[in-house]
Amino acid sequence: PSILRKIRKYEPDVIHIQSPASIGLLGLSVAKALDIPTVMTYHTMLTEYVNYLPGTGYSEVKKIGKKTIERYVKLFFNQANLIISPGVDTKKFLKRLVKKPVAILPTGIQLPRNMSKKKSNKTPIILQVGRLCKERSVDVIIHALYFLLKKQKAKLIITSSGPKTEELKHLAKNLGIEKNITFTGFVSEKKKNQLYKKADIFVSASSTDTQGLVPLEAMSFGTPVIVPEASGFRDFIKHNKNGLTFKSGKAKQLSHQMLRLLKNKKLKMRLSKQSIKTSQDYNIEKLAKKLEAIYYSLAYDLI
Repeated sequence: PSILRKIRKYEPDVIHIQSPASIGLLGLSVAKALDIPTVMTYHTMLTEYVNYLPGTGYSEVKKIGKKTIERYVKLFFNQANLIISPGVDTKKFLKRLVKKPVAILPTGIQLPRNMSKKKSNKTPIILQVGRLCKERSVDVIIHALYFLLKKQKAKLIITSSGPKTEELKHLAKNLGIEKNITFTGFVSEKKKNQLYKKADIFVSASSTDTQGLVPLEAMSFGTPVIVPEASGFRDFIKHNKNGLTFKSGKAKQLSHQMLRLLKNKKLKMRLSKQSIKTSQDYNIEKLAKKLEAIYYSLAYDLI
C-alpha cells in the first residue's frame, strides 16, 4: 500500500517492468490498480534455467518444469501493453506464447571514449567474461584451451566468480593447464574494459543468452570474438564477417577457430575493424532514444 501511494503521487505515464518475478508482480499490480500502461522487457530465456527447480534431475520433471515456466510467461507477459525482446529468436519464442505486440530493442552498450591502436601480445591472451555458472559453459572454453596449447602458446583469463568456480579450477588442474589460466574473480568496470582492450580474442561458450552483451562490449574495443551458433548471438555476429562461430559445446571446434584466428593476421584485423563497426549500432544513447519513442507511444495510446 505504501508503494501504491508513492507511485500515485508520482503520477507516471508508463511503468516499465524488467523482471517477471516478485518486483515485476508488484509493478504489474500497481499498473493495474492505477490503470497505467505497461511495457515489459524479456531479458532471460527462463526455460533454459529449469535445472534450478527442485527434482529436475528427472527428465519428466524437467519437461513439466519447462511447460510450467512457459505457462507463467504466457500468463505474465500477456498483461503488458507492449513487450520488448532483445532479438529475433527471443521474439519468435514470445510470439508462440503471447498475443500482445512484441518490439525488438537490444540493450545498449557504452562505447569506449578514447580508442588507441590495439596491440598483439607476445603470448596471445584469450578472455572470458561472465558469471561462472553451468549455463556459461566455461568448461568448454577450458577444454578448447587444452587442445589449442598442443599447437599454440596462449593464456586464458577468466573473470568473475560463481557456483562453478572451484569445479573449473579443478578441471584446469586435472588437464595440467592451470598455469595457463588466470581466475581474476570479480573485476571493476575499469579493469574489465582494460582486459577487453588487451585481449587478442574474446570467447563465450554460453548458449542461453537472449542477447550477448559482453561480446558486444569486447567488439567495441576491436577485439575479435568467437561465440556459439546460438540465439543470443545470431542477431549481431555473422561467421567470418564480424566474428567466428562454433557449434555449442564443441571444444575442439572452438580450439580450431581460436588457432585459425591467431595464425591469420589478416582475418584478425578484418574482424577487429568489423567488430568496431557493428558495436556502433548498439550505442546506448541511440537505443535509449528508441526506447523513449516506445514510452511516448504507450503514454499517448499510439499502439
